[in-house]
Amino acid sequence: METTNSKSGYANHPTLIEILNDKKLKVGFRMFLKSEFSAEHLDFCAEVENYKNMKNRETRNKRMFQICDEYILPGSINQINLDHFTRQKIIQHMETNDIPTIDIFNKAQKYVISNMENDAYQRFICSKYYDICCRSSRRTPCQFLHDIFHQRKLKQSFPRRPVKGIV
Repeated sequence: METTNSKSGYANHPTLIEILNDKKLKVGFRMFLKSEFSAEHLDFCAEVENYKNMKNRETRNKRMFQICDEYILPGSINQINLDHFTRQKIIQHMETNDIPTIDIFNKAQKYVISNMENDAYQRFICSKYYDICCRSSRRTPCQFLHDIFHQRKLKQSFPRRPVKGIV
């Protein structure tokens, strides 16, 4: 599981793509993103992969509009961070084409993955979530979730005590 990630400068850590392909690390990464209120980026990437694998054109067309409504349009429930040009290109395509193309979300997906790689991934590698994921290779994703939630409960039940003499 441990590799060299020369692009990000984190030696002996898995790359973002390796994290996304490893069930345990992906669960930990998603929990981390959720704690930072940015899990929609990972969800968007998963939705796009599912969209690309759809064979039925009608189903794909319906899903294309759902993805756009949920992640792309300004003010969407789970609006992802995109540059203006990419967002407008997708919206324009949706307004002018009835035929769904498999690659409509490719630029947006690459943009989101690049942002995660340069931002959230680097913070994740230094986080307690990553530490918990790496503790034992035999633990299931559910056990990792239990560890993460248990650690939160401990922090909440033992608030910091004031230092004597400081009010």
